[in-house]
Amino acid sequence: MDDGAFCKFHLNCNYLYRPILKRNRIISVLKRLLGKKEYIEWRNAWLFGRNDDPVMLQELPELVLKWPPASENPAGPVIIISPTQRSGSNYAHELIALHPDLVAAGGRNGLPEEFFFHTYGTALKAYVEKTVPTWSTWIGDQEKLEEAGHRLFASLGHGILSGLETGVSADKLLMRAPDSRGIKSIYHLFPGARVILLFRDGRDTCASFLNSWGSKSVFEQFAYRWTGRAGEMLEFEKLVSNSAYEKQCMRIRYEECVNDPDAVIRKILPFLGLSTENFPFESLQKVPLLGTSESDHVHWRPEPRPDGFNPLGRWKEWPEDEKNTFHQIAGDVLKELGYI
Repeated sequence: MDDGAFCKFHLNCNYLYRPILKRNRIISVLKRLLGKKEYIEWRNAWLFGRNDDPVMLQELPELVLKWPPASENPAGPVIIISPTQRSGSNYAHELIALHPDLVAAGGRNGLPEEFFFHTYGTALKAYVEKTVPTWSTWIGDQEKLEEAGHRLFASLGHGILSGLETGVSADKLLMRAPDSRGIKSIYHLFPGARVILLFRDGRDTCASFLNSWGSKSVFEQFAYRWTGRAGEMLEFEKLVSNSAYEKQCMRIRYEECVNDPDAVIRKILPFLGLSTENFPFESLQKVPLLGTSESDHVHWRPEPRPDGFNPLGRWKEWPEDEKNTFHQIAGDVLKELGYI
């Protein structure tokens, strides 16, 4: 029997008979067929250092983690996620942060204002899915192995929050991330997270970006970036709607925050399990501008809102060719979001 034939034979035996026979019974059959010494030689040649795994003489099981079971009483951080920068996450964050039972993590103890913990979550997912199978000698049951994977992944998220040293329990933390890449990892890291998906018309998002930092040279690149990121959020929403995490995710629009912040807050607070009675609704109209593209240069010092300030519909001043280009790139996503 050549190397390739033996490998296929060995793997097919594992695949076909594992549901019926225990692994040691399969090994016993192979030993009788090949002889003990020959079996060990072939097995070790096949398994030794395969894929540079730390376990040299063991075929590690595959582990592909789905979201862990949702909690009946989620008690993780509140995270506002938008497709890209210039989506209005600063403003939405400041509105929600007015509630006395929430504490904004941004800026505390020298922390940043934006937290992209999920953006590179695929790397952490790969880490967990590679590491936990090395425990299979001691955790032989696949279901228990998956449970161990969920615990390890969530412990990474717990460690992240602990490392922030905010002095605040996770369920009171308010955070924002103006980037949606890797959003599927959010409930792996923070199973108790309450996620607020913030959308803004991609054309206005692009207009604000260009006015703040960009130029016509990146017009199309930004259009593609927004389209991809917003599409990732829509896909995430669909996954959530078919899962037990549905109660931990909601959508708001920047346009609603601008036009009727009172109504938006009254929709958000019950979702977060927070009372409306102690919310300072009278302060909503006094929320300052942060990082507005209307300034001579973008900064994060609060500015009073000038009379007649209206951040909506600025894309309408674009030349027709730019409107058409953006529509060609992002039209399907704009339509799905109800902007066209």
